[in-house]
Amino acid sequence: AAEKLGREHNIGVIKLDDIYNIVCKAVGENEVSRSITRQVSIFTVEQLLETDTKLIVEGGWISVRKSKELIDKLGNRFTAVFCGYPNTTVDERLAEIHLKDEHWLVRKTTPFSREWIERQIKESLCYKTQCQQYGIAFFDFSELSRGEESLRAHFNNWFK
Repeated sequence: AAEKLGREHNIGVIKLDDIYNIVCKAVGENEVSRSITRQVSIFTVEQLLETDTKLIVEGGWISVRKSKELIDKLGNRFTAVFCGYPNTTVDERLAEIHLKDEHWLVRKTTPFSREWIERQIKESLCYKTQCQQYGIAFFDFSELSRGEESLRAHFNNWFK
């Protein structure tokens, strides 16, 4: 969804998961790599915002609370949204992923994929609750096309 929005608005997209992948190559995949990625992600976004860079940052490495702090600090120069799929099942999401054959999980084992999706569904419920608490937009991608449509409408309005 982020890449499509970037193309539609001729805006660059930074994928924070790419930072995570680089960090993992250096220190392995563990809590240290996750902590470093969160810190580098916040630092990167703050530095880019100081230069008035217009871009989309994709990835769940910045907390809802920290996003709210950035919104309060930067006003209309920054917006945050969170996406998830709290209203789906592991089987439904897995089937949807395998339909398009584009998601990185198609290259993983089924047990790994199921465990990862289960965690993502739980995390989606947390994001949804936190977004309500902080007044930040949450987009439900349980039905992918509806989620993309809602997200696109939100950003089309914001970019105006």
